[in-house]
Amino acid sequence: VADILTYNSVLIALAMLRRWRDALTLYEEIKQKGLRPDKLTYRALITALANGNKMDRALQVASEMEGAGVEADEETAALVHAIRDGEYVTGDEQVEVDEEGNVERA
Repeated sequence: VADILTYNSVLIALAMLRRWRDALTLYEEIKQKGLRPDKLTYRALITALANGNKMDRALQVASEMEGAGVEADEETAALVHAIRDGEYVTGDEQVEVDEEGNVERA
């Protein structure tokens, strides 16, 4: 029987592979099985969606997280902030980093 830790491990792998559709399907399965998504579940799913350039859906999931009473950790909060500000960079984009570490799209 899979627990939330097992699901989170798979979600993290899916995020790294940019398989956002599979990540969303797995997220729905988690909820259907009555498991409670945690901070890591949401971070992995938001990352998968952002990596798939599905920023609006990623922000919807962030709202679901908040609505579920799950507090974002620092990494997730920074991720959501970057998405909201249009600063999240997927591997598909060309960017330049200046001396101060600011990211600029090329």
